[in-house]
Amino acid sequence: MKKWIKVFLFLFFSCATVGSISFCAPSYENIKIDINKPSLSPPQRYSIAVTPVQISAPGAMRVGQGIDDMLIVALMQTSCFKILERKEIEKVLREQGLQIQDIFDEKTAVRVGRLVGAKYILLNYLAQYSPEIKTGGTAFHKNYYQQVNIVISSRIVDVEKGEVIVAANGMGEWKKAHWKWQKSSIYDVDPGAGEVDQDVINNALQNAINDLANNIAREIKRVHEF
Repeated sequence: MKKWIKVFLFLFFSCATVGSISFCAPSYENIKIDINKPSLSPPQRYSIAVTPVQISAPGAMRVGQGIDDMLIVALMQTSCFKILERKEIEKVLREQGLQIQDIFDEKTAVRVGRLVGAKYILLNYLAQYSPEIKTGGTAFHKNYYQQVNIVISSRIVDVEKGEVIVAANGMGEWKKAHWKWQKSSIYDVDPGAGEVDQDVINNALQNAINDLANNIAREIKRVHEF
């Protein structure tokens, strides 16, 4: 008898549960689609021509390796820009009898931007490159400390308006320390300690580029909000 009671209670509560789930679930037959309501659209991307980074900071030639490609990748990752092909810019420069340094003149930048069909043209400068090496330690070992600070400055020219609408900076730094057994003097700056390692430069540069790309994207969004 008890067995049949258990079976009855199990079936009763199972049906009640199933009934409640069916009742709470949405009825797709009653769903209506409003064809006049605008659907969500992907974020707007603005066409931009990116000029090579002009190396103006003293002693910064080692920084220039791959800097242009790194900047383009960082800008693409913001999802705010449609990057125009670099070869299109180079083609226009050749046709106009211009050198790459000529594009840093704002009037020339506007003319080139219009010819390549860009909404914006980005002018970039490596404004600061500050490597530092320190050595020091004790009578038993020698410490080596490296640090690089990099600042990249950019101006965004609105091709249609023919003027600079945004200026942004990107700052990056990287530090590295190691030591080896060697008798040394007090901890101090040692100009003869050698050059900063390339990986320290590359990491500082990547940080500066990421900071710059994010700042540019934020400023462009702010411009279009007003």
